[in-house]
Amino acid sequence: MKTTSAKKTPGRWQGEVSSAEEQYLRKRAIIVREAGRLFSANGFHNTSLDDIALQLGVTKTSIYHYFKNKNDVLLACFDVGFDTADRALDMATAQGGTGLDQMSTFVLHYTANILAELGACAAALELKSVPADEFPAIRKRMRAFDHRIRAVVLAGIADGSIADMQPMLFITWVMAAVTTLPKWFQPDGKLSAQEVSEQYAQIARRMLVR
Repeated sequence: MKTTSAKKTPGRWQGEVSSAEEQYLRKRAIIVREAGRLFSANGFHNTSLDDIALQLGVTKTSIYHYFKNKNDVLLACFDVGFDTADRALDMATAQGGTGLDQMSTFVLHYTANILAELGACAAALELKSVPADEFPAIRKRMRAFDHRIRAVVLAGIADGSIADMQPMLFITWVMAAVTTLPKWFQPDGKLSAQEVSEQYAQIARRMLVR
């Protein structure tokens, strides 16, 4: 049973597409955002395209202009999550410095990206929601990212900035800690998104430093 029902909100497309100039990509992103919220709250299998359409104030037919089915929407949500991680790692490696510096920067930007609207929706999804025939594609992206971030940790161990450890232990901690942020972070809480991001980066540095 659903724990949170989709509630109709005023206006089409959440009132965020109000002119003919706002086109395909913006509407598609809105669908992904709202679908991610509903998948996270109710579960993938308990959320229908009708629920998503109702949340957006549009017809289900409108969604078919952007996605072929619900699985396609789910994969787009995961793409947001992977893109969020890849973007943060790109920024970290582009800055250079020691492996420790790069990992600290990665955690800073990854946390900030997750706390941004779209990232939060994607981060709360679970792999068990992925249909079996789509899982190989998800696993391929997971392995590609793991290979990249593992290389940064190993480089830090080699340059002496990171303690000698199994990279997977730290990587698992980081990904678990950051992706659970949407479950407890409140934008109007005591800590701002920037403060949380900075403190997570400091914690990561303390955990890794040699």
